[in-house]
Amino acid sequence: MRTYRQSTNEERRYGWDWSDEILIDQDVTTSTWTVDAGITAGNANSDRFSSTIDVSGGTANTRYKFVNKVTTTNGLDYEKSFYVFVFAS
Repeated sequence: MRTYRQSTNEERRYGWDWSDEILIDQDVTTSTWTVDAGITAGNANSDRFSSTIDVSGGTANTRYKFVNKVTTTNGLDYEKSFYVFVFAS
């Protein structure tokens, strides 16, 4: 699973391009994020083929898990995860 690095004073946007996973005639209709406690998950957005989340804060030397689940217009669910490792700025 991929791990991103971010300092305690940064705000970054992470996400997925789902276009390789979902069927050509389908779109993302819902996107939900599950995030470990202790880090700030800000705005979450999605469109036809992608989903993003803004991330800030956290405790230095801590790794946080992010799980994104999307549902498509035909009712199929897809899920991907990544980690964010927060370091002192």
